[in-house]
Amino acid sequence: AAPAAAAPAAPEPEPEPETEPETEPETAPNASEAEAAPPQLPAALAALLATAVPKAARKAKRVAQDEQNAILDAVRRHRGRPSSDVVLPALDVQAEQWADAVADVVAEAYAAGRASTGADPDPAPETHDLAVELAGGLVSSLRARLVAAIDDGPELGADTNPGIIERVSARYREWKTQWAESELSDLVHAAHARGVLDAVGEGTVLHWVTPPDGCSPDCADNALEPPPAGPPFPPGAPAPPAHPGWRGLPATSEAVSVS
Repeated sequence: AAPAAAAPAAPEPEPEPETEPETEPETAPNASEAEAAPPQLPAALAALLATAVPKAARKAKRVAQDEQNAILDAVRRHRGRPSSDVVLPALDVQAEQWADAVADVVAEAYAAGRASTGADPDPAPETHDLAVELAGGLVSSLRARLVAAIDDGPELGADTNPGIIERVSARYREWKTQWAESELSDLVHAAHARGVLDAVGEGTVLHWVTPPDGCSPDCADNALEPPPAGPPFPPGAPAPPAHPGWRGLPATSEAVSVS
C-alpha cells in the first residue's frame, strides 16, 4: 500500500503588533506652583555681570598695579621701616583713582536698575559720586590687608623693607587673582540696587530676588517678607549689599520673571 501523505504544517502565528508605552500627559504647572517659583535675576543685570564685570576687572587691575608700584617705591625710598599711613595714599584719594576704573560699569548698572522699574532713562543721572562711594568700599578691604602687611609682623625695627615689599606684593597679587571679580560683582549689585531704590517712591514694597543656591539668613528673610523702599534693609544696611557676597536684590514686579 502507498504510504499516507504527510499532514501539512500548521501556519506560524503572526507576531502581535508592538504598542507604544503609555505616557502620562504633560500638565502645565498650576497657579500655586507658578507663584512659588522664585523670581529670576533681571536680564540686564545678568548681562552686565557676564560682560561688564570682566572688563571693569581689567581696568581695576591696571589701577591696582599702578598703585602697587607707587607704594613699593615709597617703601624703598623711606629710611627705616615705614608705617602704612606714610606710604599708602589717603582713602579718599584711592577712591577717586579707583572710581575711574569702575565709572562705566557703575553707570550701566545704575541705569539698568532704574530702567527695570519703568523709570524714564533720560536724562541719565550723574553717577560720579556713586562711583566714588562704591570704589571706596571696593578698596577698603584691600586697604585693610595692606595696612596689616605693612604695620603687622615683626616688631618695629626688626623687619626689613624687602619683607614689607614682599607682603604688599602678595596682597595685591591675591586681590587680582582671588578677589577682584567677586568684589566687582558686589559693586555691580550695589549700583543696580541703588538705581532701583532711587527710582521708586519711598514705601514701595519690592520683590526680593535671591540666587537659586540660596543666600545669607538676612537676605532670605527679606525674600520671605519683602521690605519697603526707604527704611534700612535688614540687617540695618541703607541699601544692599549688606556684606561681601550678598546677592539679594530689590526689584519691582516689572523687573522679575518667574520660571
